[in-house]
Amino acid sequence: MKTCWSIAVVAGLVAAVLFFFGFDFGAVKAILVGLVVAVGCGFLLSKLACENAPETSSEAPAKAATTAPQAVVLETEGEAAKDATVAAETGTATIEITPQVAVSSEGNPDWVLEAPRPEGKDDLKRISGVGPKLEETLNSLGIFHFDQIAGFQPEDIAWVDARVRFKGRIARDDWMGQAAILAKGGETEFSTKKKS
Repeated sequence: MKTCWSIAVVAGLVAAVLFFFGFDFGAVKAILVGLVVAVGCGFLLSKLACENAPETSSEAPAKAATTAPQAVVLETEGEAAKDATVAAETGTATIEITPQVAVSSEGNPDWVLEAPRPEGKDDLKRISGVGPKLEETLNSLGIFHFDQIAGFQPEDIAWVDARVRFKGRIARDDWMGQAAILAKGGETEFSTKKKS
């Protein structure tokens, strides 16, 4: 595409010089004729000659940089897949592929519960960053207990992040660290303030 417009610009310059010196047009008229010729040739060449032309090597990286990334899903199995993260480096972007969360027949991760355990649900609002509305959302996702959150793996965080409005909050507020302390009966600085 750039080649077609380059040719059109050259044609416009030639036309301007030709009309200025050859036909004794004034400078302004010659420049206007050159512009008209350049734009006309550019559109004509881009439609006729360059539309289906293969990309040149200099145009390919620019096009690759503007192309939207494609999602890739790998099916993984076993314990090794749980810790596996694959990154592929290209000329314009890094693509990271992480294993999918193990899902039950209902399409939810295995650690998702249908209801709280018999001893009752934990007060998830004791985790910094979880308010009443977010606790409601977490409960609707099947998350009722601190130990569920404490055991989150990166793929679990991604699963929850995809379903809540405040993406990145889990890692930013260290929900897993707080939940691990609270699951063992301990208190965090936030949960202590929350009680008073």
